[in-house]
Amino acid sequence: MPLVIDYAQPLRAIGQALETLKMENFTVEPEGGDFVVHGTVAARAGGAHEGKDEKRSLRFSWERSGDSKAAEVVASATPSTATQFDLCYTLKDVDRLDQSGRARRGNSGGAASSGLSQVLRTIGAYLDEKPARLVKIFKQGESLTVVYETFSGIKFEEKLALSDLRDLGTEMSMKRGKRELH
Repeated sequence: MPLVIDYAQPLRAIGQALETLKMENFTVEPEGGDFVVHGTVAARAGGAHEGKDEKRSLRFSWERSGDSKAAEVVASATPSTATQFDLCYTLKDVDRLDQSGRARRGNSGGAASSGLSQVLRTIGAYLDEKPARLVKIFKQGESLTVVYETFSGIKFEEKLALSDLRDLGTEMSMKRGKRELH
């Protein structure tokens, strides 16, 4: 079984990027040291300019990083009202996203988020506690499915409600806060 890594921080950073893109349904899969994301962003009111707006938002998020080798990104409009994205986040990208997120949280007083970044962080911490290797996360609607493999090589697939993950994330955040006070 490959080396188990700390998933909480990388998944939180990726979640922050997916929040920016307003990614609704997606899969996240580790591939070597990278994380590959396939997902869709629903078009918003505004018609034909939607694909351009999404691509501009995506380009802006990577240009801000200052890294010319950022992520390999492919965006293509589909006949429906959604835009498909395929993203690859390297560990360098994840570090940059994490630093950017820390800077933003530092400016906002460090308030805990109940968004996608916190949900993915919670899944990461959940896997870290097992310990297990992430195989795949996929989000469809209001549920997430996590596929992971234990040290003994047994694969598990768990479907988790977003509301339950948010509650678990809040509990974990309070525990972290208590540890930081001591």
